[in-house]
Amino acid sequence: MPYGQKIIDGIKKSAATYTAHNVALGFAIGVLFGTLPTLFGIEIIIAAFVAALLRASKAASILGALLVVNPLVGPFFMATSFYIASLFGTIPYTPSGIWHMITHLEFGATLLYFTLGYAIVSITTATIAYIVVYSSIEKYHKRMLEKQIKQNYNQKG
Repeated sequence: MPYGQKIIDGIKKSAATYTAHNVALGFAIGVLFGTLPTLFGIEIIIAAFVAALLRASKAASILGALLVVNPLVGPFFMATSFYIASLFGTIPYTPSGIWHMITHLEFGATLLYFTLGYAIVSITTATIAYIVVYSSIEKYHKRMLEKQIKQNYNQKG
């Protein structure tokens, strides 16, 4: 069984056994740490650890981190964070301005603004992920309950 299928099976099991809050919290934790700039792979381990500490779904946290830690999505978060950082300070949001900053090692206040930009993007994205997953799991639980009631009614009828 491929690794991705194991994670999806873990999410289905989590959705059936955990509350919507636990699954959504786990997913949001994964998204939060997945969007932060860390070494590849570390954020997945951190997300699973924090999810375990908070008694959230570890499978959902791993899936959340994996969805945002990839070469297609990562640059979007970096560019968005850099743009938000440029709103707070004197960071040139142009390729030549970024290249100048990197080559001249001008990272003092820029690092602070960049961290603030990443924090805003990460918290916002994790909050949106929580809301979407929570409502999806609630709908799933409602559908499963209706299905179970229907089956019980048909067995008695």
